[in-house]
Amino acid sequence: NHCITLMASLAFFKVRLMKNFFTKIVLAVCVLHSLFFIVSCSSIQIPFPLEHSASDWSMAGKNTSRTSFDSTSVVRPPFQLLWQYDATAGFGNSALTVVDSVVFFGTLQGELYAISALTGKRFGYLKTHSSISGAPVIFKNNIYFGTETGKENFISYDVKDGSERWSKNIGGVTASPLLYNGKIFIGGGDGTLYCFDPLDGAAQWKYETGVPIFSSACAEHSLVFAANTKGTIFALHEKNGTCVWKQEIHSSIMSGLTVKNGILYFGARDNFLYAVDALNGSVLWKYNAGAKIMSTPALNDSLVVVSSLNGMVHALSLRDGTARWTFQAKSAVNTTPAITPTAIIVASLDTRMYVLSPQDGSVLWSYEIGSRIKTSPIVWGNRILIAAEDKIVYCFISSP
Repeated sequence: NHCITLMASLAFFKVRLMKNFFTKIVLAVCVLHSLFFIVSCSSIQIPFPLEHSASDWSMAGKNTSRTSFDSTSVVRPPFQLLWQYDATAGFGNSALTVVDSVVFFGTLQGELYAISALTGKRFGYLKTHSSISGAPVIFKNNIYFGTETGKENFISYDVKDGSERWSKNIGGVTASPLLYNGKIFIGGGDGTLYCFDPLDGAAQWKYETGVPIFSSACAEHSLVFAANTKGTIFALHEKNGTCVWKQEIHSSIMSGLTVKNGILYFGARDNFLYAVDALNGSVLWKYNAGAKIMSTPALNDSLVVVSSLNGMVHALSLRDGTARWTFQAKSAVNTTPAITPTAIIVASLDTRMYVLSPQDGSVLWSYEIGSRIKTSPIVWGNRILIAAEDKIVYCFISSP
């Protein structure tokens, strides 16, 4: 309403004062005033306090280990399309999070959305000035996200009152932030891993690697694990940023890291999936996936599941990397699978979503989206959420 009223006022002044000496000044003031309110018209205000639960997917990978495993969700085929939302812009590799029935995601056009997981209706959106590639983190009623460029490229926003809490310049962000032990961790384009207080943004510590960080960090047992594009893995103590160990892989790491039971898993551009001892950094085993790995490995209690750019999905033993089964899509898979006790959800550039059996990788169900899928799927309850290159977020629900 503010925007419409001010635009109308602008037209009125233009007609009445066209011949006046001060017309240009008045018009300039009105335009600036209108633009201010146009920007302020974009905001997110959730009409209820967010209550977190075990079924939520409040950060990329669902949890601090980034396993993408949801033991609470039961998704069984067949599925039906419940709703779809046109975001009018594309998405990064990791985009979606959901807390208390609210789906949050950013776009490559620089907009952050909040929509209902139940109906697909929009609560609001926030316009920024640069692409949002990673998935936001939700903590209480606050959302944390990064943008690829701009002077303010890591932002904390209150979705209850619709106001920015704080922002930082860390050289641009493509990774997804991590919330662990009451702290926010994020790697920047300036090659530094930062630790911030989530409430006031105060810097707790930082660790400079010297090379841009595109990979999303993970954490376990008071250690935060990060990687840079040079191929160096770091284990840092979450309290003070002390480097416990570092390991050189000598191949660029673009995908996120995953950790479980003292073993760190990650893929590299040299085609290998690595399993590294999380306490000392020694390589326990590695597996040749046959093509570059650009996605974060997903884990359940017995398997590590990873996709590669040759369209293969590999399920390996967590313990020793022995191949259990493989699945071949018709095009590249650069997304992270979502795992539940009953299904593994895979999205491919071949425009299809596949629901696979965790036991043998057989196709339980598939759906033709009709557009390439470069964004990792997530699950929430009996729903699957997925974003495609056609700029649409799709929500599927298990049929009764």
